[in-house]
Amino acid sequence: DYVTNTDPDLNYISAEDARQDAMATRAMLRFVGGLIGIIFGAAGVLNLANTVITTILARRHEFATMQSIGMTGKQLTRMMIWESVYYAVGACLLGLLLSAVLGFTVIKMLVGGIWYFTFHFTLVPAAVVCAVLLAVAAVVPVAALNVFHKGSIVEKLRVAE
Repeated sequence: DYVTNTDPDLNYISAEDARQDAMATRAMLRFVGGLIGIIFGAAGVLNLANTVITTILARRHEFATMQSIGMTGKQLTRMMIWESVYYAVGACLLGLLLSAVLGFTVIKMLVGGIWYFTFHFTLVPAAVVCAVLLAVAAVVPVAALNVFHKGSIVEKLRVAE
């Protein structure tokens, strides 16, 4: 009433306006943070797939040689799945460690500078990306080796040279 009738030049913000501004800022930060997380997660998954496929292509002669002395396609597939899973586990451990370090240093400092925010640390998004990464690590070698397994061992040895 005072601002409306007596002194209209006086600016004020109500608690409800401040609450709405805080909620809008929070929603924007969650959206931007989530988008950045999705971009980095997709880049990590694509990088793993690229690494596994490149490894398989580069080692075609080695695989053909191993199969010529008795390694089965199932053994080769299992070996490549485990190799891919080791890459994914290493990336997940490094990513979780980096998430924790950045979360408790940079993010906590940024959130601490805004009086109406509180810091809550979570590894749920990183764990979701790790689960996706492990699933991709199990699927990509199978798909890539299915393409590789076409033809006889002699053809594979000849093509690999």
